Amino acid sequence: MSYELSRSLFANMKFLRFSFELHDLFGLCLALLAAGIINYYYKYYTRENPLPAPFPLPFVGHLFDHLIAGKDYYEYCCTIHSKYGHIFEQWHGRKRIIFVTKPEYLDILFSSSTKSKYLIRVHDPEGLKDLGIYGTGLLLNHDIDNWRFNRQFFTQAVQTTDFLREAVGCTQAAFNEMNEYSKLTLGNDVIIDFSKLSRTITTDVIFQMITGKKLWTTASYFSTISSKSKLIKLQKFDEENMKKSSKISRAFETFLSGIFFFIVFPKWIRKYLPNFRVEQNNILQARDYLFKDLKDIIQERRKEIEDTPKDERLKYNMLTLLITANTDRSISDVKDKNNEYTEPLTDKEIRGIILEALGGGIDTSASTFNFAIYYISRYPDVKSRLCKEIDDLYTQCQNKPITFEELSCLTYCDAVIKEVSRIANIVPFLSRISSESDIIENTRQDAGTNYIIFTPGVHLSEDYWKDPKKFDVDRFIDTDGQSQQKKHNLLAWGGGLKQCPGRKLVMIELKCLLVLAFRNWDIELVNPSSSLE
Repeated sequence: MSYELSRSLFANMKFLRFSFELHDLFGLCLALLAAGIINYYYKYYTRENPLPAPFPLPFVGHLFDHLIAGKDYYEYCCTIHSKYGHIFEQWHGRKRIIFVTKPEYLDILFSSSTKSKYLIRVHDPEGLKDLGIYGTGLLLNHDIDNWRFNRQFFTQAVQTTDFLREAVGCTQAAFNEMNEYSKLTLGNDVIIDFSKLSRTITTDVIFQMITGKKLWTTASYFSTISSKSKLIKLQKFDEENMKKSSKISRAFETFLSGIFFFIVFPKWIRKYLPNFRVEQNNILQARDYLFKDLKDIIQERRKEIEDTPKDERLKYNMLTLLITANTDRSISDVKDKNNEYTEPLTDKEIRGIILEALGGGIDTSASTFNFAIYYISRYPDVKSRLCKEIDDLYTQCQNKPITFEELSCLTYCDAVIKEVSRIANIVPFLSRISSESDIIENTRQDAGTNYIIFTPGVHLSEDYWKDPKKFDVDRFIDTDGQSQQKKHNLLAWGGGLKQCPGRKLVMIELKCLLVLAFRNWDIELVNPSSSLE
């Protein structure tokens, strides 16, 4: 009897102990959570040099505010800017970001001095290291000497007249090829997605200009909306190449959008939250495929150069220039004055520069071209003046091949592109990190502070422009008919020492595409009164 009672008491004690431990653990978790929240808001409200900001959520700050508001991040930032003005802050977790559009601060952030405090573009390299792109190329390279050396190669490759002439020819070839494909859809009630089409054209052009390799992205797109048998008759159909081109294009698009994802979201969010983990894995798979393909292209070109007789001139493109740098086959005039970088570039270094060239050229060109077609078509007077400028240049022969020199004469077309870039805000965020403390908004901001230049706050501000929300090409034309702009009021290419080095290539490509489009097509909007949305 006593034995059974003892067993029963012992069992009940174990149950009570187990129940107490669960209750205690739950209470401890609640206490830790409460302590963490209190600590978060204590540090937030006692932070040094506070700036206007929305109320943050604990731990994540403003990371998900745009989702809660039912907006994309760009729209959310526009709303916050309209509420708080030219300078405000956001918190991404414990990372503070200051958004700036004040005129007096742009001179500081966009200084062209090599001693500037704002030469670093990205604050926390953890995400970039996870993605495998930190410390290479130009954009994500914090080693200023190495960045300067790489920039010389980049600039020499994409800003020389010979390269730009080649770009004009390559753009015309890609457009004419696309025109052939488009004729296959006539009479078939096929709807062509213009945004996809423009991206395939710029992908084919930029990829060939940078790597010397031809992609069949445009052909691949048309193979999905028209008869493959007709493509075969055009002798433009190679199923294997088109599938590969399409896969490369999709991988690059995923990888490019993934850079922002890896920068914004901390590792613990990407690793432990299910949807974010899936997105991370998709981006990493695209990266692996893209890196492997670029490695194969680089090594194949190395082999071609080795097999080319030394007395035979090598074909000029960026990849050849990078591979032959600091070798006896060099086609570059770039030399390191400090003799610090005298070895040939590695495959990883070459890949980093090529990725940035592709990223800066493909999406920027395609997006600007899309917006340009829309705005030109929406405003008849703009369309009329642009077509007149084109017609005046090609009075004798409308089908005459376009030359680099002729494109340089298109001042109105140049102004159209600039006004489109201003009002459409193709690149809405420009990042700078301070390497030293500085005085901003009459308060000292610590070294390592992340500043975001929010370009819509400049492009659509009355502090910079008269009637900023009006599409007005004439704002970039003076009385002599030459394009003009003021300092830091157009940030389509960034600013300062780290301004986009490929801007000349993109401008030439865009001019060429617009001339070809309005020489070959009669473009009208289906519903001119509807908004761009």
